[in-house]
Amino acid sequence: AVVSTQSTGEKGGKVTTYIPSLALYSPDTWAMACTVDGQMHDCGTSDDMVTMQSVTKPLFYGVCLDELGEKTVHSLVGKEPSGHGFNKITLGRGNIPHNPLINTGAITLSSLYKAGQPMSARFLAK
Repeated sequence: AVVSTQSTGEKGGKVTTYIPSLALYSPDTWAMACTVDGQMHDCGTSDDMVTMQSVTKPLFYGVCLDELGEKTVHSLVGKEPSGHGFNKITLGRGNIPHNPLINTGAITLSSLYKAGQPMSARFLAK
């Protein structure tokens, strides 16, 4: 509640426009949600649909580590900073992406996820 009260009056900043789906959002919306003991608490405009973009990369990295193991994941995606922007197409030592949090690394992880299943079934909710 304190964070919400202190943050809802903030009107600084701009909505990014280089990604068309992000440019559609109003800079006046704000939301926060968290879970405590299995209960979800939210405030602000938390019912609005949002585009997740790169926020999903660390979550998907965790899923891949859990399902495939660190050895498999890091045989194809490194663990080091690239020194480049997240969207720069570069490879590191061993001709693999520098890490799973840049686009080339996230795309590589996507190719590993449930690789034995048909493409049409790989990302459907269970």
